[in-house]
Amino acid sequence: MKKSAILFLFAFFGFQLPLISPMQAQQTKPDARYKLIRQHYKVHRDGTTEYNYRKEITLIRNRAITAYADKGETFIVYNPAFQNLTINECYTIRKDGSKVQTPKRAFVEQLPSNCENCGRFNGLIELAIVHTALEYDCTIVLDYTLTSKCDILQEKIQLTQDCPVDKYEIVVDLPRNGKLYSHIETNGAKVKKVKDVHALHIEATNLDQTSSDRYLPAAERMYPTVYFSNTESLSDRMRQMKDKLPPSQLFILTTRDNIKKSGNHTTHERNLMLVETLRDYVADNIRTNDISPALLGYSCASPDEVWASACGTPYEKAQTLAAILRQAGFYAYVSLGEQELLTDDNKKFHIADAKQTSVTVVVDNEQFNLSATEKTPLKAVEKSHSTKHDIEWTPSGNSDGYAAYILPSNDNPTGIDAAYLASKRTNPVSTPTCDDEIVYNIHLTEKATLLNPTETAYTVEGLGSIKVSIRQEGDIVVASKHLKIDKSIIDKQDYSDFRQMMTDWSKNNTLYLKIKK
Repeated sequence: MKKSAILFLFAFFGFQLPLISPMQAQQTKPDARYKLIRQHYKVHRDGTTEYNYRKEITLIRNRAITAYADKGETFIVYNPAFQNLTINECYTIRKDGSKVQTPKRAFVEQLPSNCENCGRFNGLIELAIVHTALEYDCTIVLDYTLTSKCDILQEKIQLTQDCPVDKYEIVVDLPRNGKLYSHIETNGAKVKKVKDVHALHIEATNLDQTSSDRYLPAAERMYPTVYFSNTESLSDRMRQMKDKLPPSQLFILTTRDNIKKSGNHTTHERNLMLVETLRDYVADNIRTNDISPALLGYSCASPDEVWASACGTPYEKAQTLAAILRQAGFYAYVSLGEQELLTDDNKKFHIADAKQTSVTVVVDNEQFNLSATEKTPLKAVEKSHSTKHDIEWTPSGNSDGYAAYILPSNDNPTGIDAAYLASKRTNPVSTPTCDDEIVYNIHLTEKATLLNPTETAYTVEGLGSIKVSIRQEGDIVVASKHLKIDKSIIDKQDYSDFRQMMTDWSKNNTLYLKIKK
């Protein structure tokens, strides 16, 4: 009762209580806050590599503590075949300053979930650490070292988390005369390259938490990203050395016969159908496991092993598909997905992305790029920039003689719904570029008059243009829409104009007509 009276007095005398949205509240008081994240890589002369990871994170809100949150647990995946894990420190500092060591029973070894149906990777271990003594304002400290019998060092690290980070540190040490290639994209964050005895030492401070709204560009375009490698390229290292072919000859012969019986096709068409069928079999029947190549020592299984286990990494599946295509008589090879970067002194190096691996196959002197994990069309069909639709429509009006026609909602070439674009936005927007015109000729079978003709046309320099015309020409209503977007990343400067263009594209989708009696 007292609370109601106070609110009434505020309203009566014109006071306004500050309104805080859930998003603002989350920004003001995050779930948790990292005091420190440190990743230290050290390559030794004996060919082993040490990776030391340390985190100190303070839990602030209930969401970071309860069982459905991820801050109360840590998961470490490693391969005991060539890696050894040592937990150096693991404890919780409570709000009163007391330290609680994490008990042994809180360390649980399990199989990574993505390896449950893949026998080849059943030797991998995921150590689940259940942190204890959690409460508001407690701090979890974890420090561990992973030692690998592998001298390859290649990383792409985005200095961001789903809660703010006070300090993020990357340290790399190499043997004397060892080479390190590195590239840093700060993206406006406070990132500095420390000059000291280390081969690479990066410090970033006061990092904002990651964003999770719609239409965001790739993370490396938004957050500080560090790339480094002690080799120019991994292509030679990961190339398939053991080319034992899978037992797929019978499957190939059976597929050829089925294609011959399926209809009257040219030789080229049959070859394309065979390639597509073989690709579809690999994509559908060999399970894709996206584990990091580092967990396999940057090596891969032979095609016959992948075929027998019905499971493989994207790179292994690509090698298997290429081997099957060669068995079928086609020239085929694998290209490891790699991003080319430049060091500060303009030296080129590559960071591998095995998920982007592709298979190139030549069919009747025509070259095609295939994915071994996705069933994309063998030859991409170029999207027409101008399409026309002729629609016959009988207006069925309401009791007052009015009717409405709604244009298709899936005609937006960017795929971006203006309803999800807030009036103000701090993050950039990722959008496809386009230059598309769509025309609807709506033939009216009943006499009717268009009530909302529209003519909108303008150009924003450097961004694009829009033209929307809705008019009536006799018994035909012509709805013409043309959108041109020249930028794939919309920054703050162009956001307001871009939002207006998306709004103008979608707001005239309903046509109102008066039926003539």
